[in-house]
Formats: sequence, C-alpha cells, structure tokens
Amino acid sequence: MFALTFAVLSCSSPRGFYTYKVASIPSAEEGVIYLESSGIAGNEKDAYNDAAGNAFSTVLYKGLPGSVQPKALVDDEALAKKNHPGAMDCFTKFECYNKFIVATEKTGIPVKEKNGTVVNLRLKINLSSLKTYLETNGVIRRFGF
Repeated sequence: MFALTFAVLSCSSPRGFYTYKVASIPSAEEGVIYLESSGIAGNEKDAYNDAAGNAFSTVLYKGLPGSVQPKALVDDEALAKKNHPGAMDCFTKFECYNKFIVATEKTGIPVKEKNGTVVNLRLKINLSSLKTYLETNGVIRRFGF
C-alpha cells in the first residue's frame, strides 16, 4: 500500500531540458489524488510552483497508471488549449490552479543545481472539483453524456 507509482516525464523550460517526476501516493479517500512531484526554477518559491504545475500537467494530460487517475483528464492538450484558452490558461497560473490544491507538504531539502533549485512537493488535489471545473468550462464531457 505504501508503494508509489512513478511517471517520469520530460518538460522543457527556459533553462533547457530537464526531467521531472510525479508519483501517486495510494489513498482510499474519495474524490482526491495524492501526488509527489518535483520542480525546478531559479529560486525555491518558483521551484515549488513548478512542482505543483508538473503535478497538474501530469493529471490533466498524461494520467498516472495505477492511481485513481490512470488516464489523462484531457484527451488532446493542444485542442483543449485552442478551443478553451480561458479555462486552460488556469493551469499555467499558480494563483488559479491553487484552488484545487487541498494540502501541500514540502519534502526533502531543496537542492541547488546548475539549472536552478530542485524541490519535491507532496500535494493533495481535489480531483472532483477539478473535473467539475473542466466539465463546466466545456473542456471535458460529463461521464455518460
């Protein structure tokens, strides 16, 4: 039950190419997903924001096999961003997607590397309200409709 499901994803940033990790943490709690995510940026605060953004990007566009959200919530990232720019812009701004974060915990010690500061963050995301937001904004369809 304590095993983590890992998904290693690639992401490009202004500092170049780097790999981030997002892992699901098993839980029996309904309507939420627990994740551990890494982030990198020029300073610690921005690195934690990057870690949260990486977690959302994974849940939205990739899914986490073996978790409560094994498949992507959004089938086609490019099409969703084109057809629903206002709704999807939310996930590029910490102030916006923060409303779906129920709890966070900084894990480990921030590490300074040549590309920036690397951090790890545990998040509890309200998956139910995230899905409702996407449905309300026409990004995804309600199951069965």
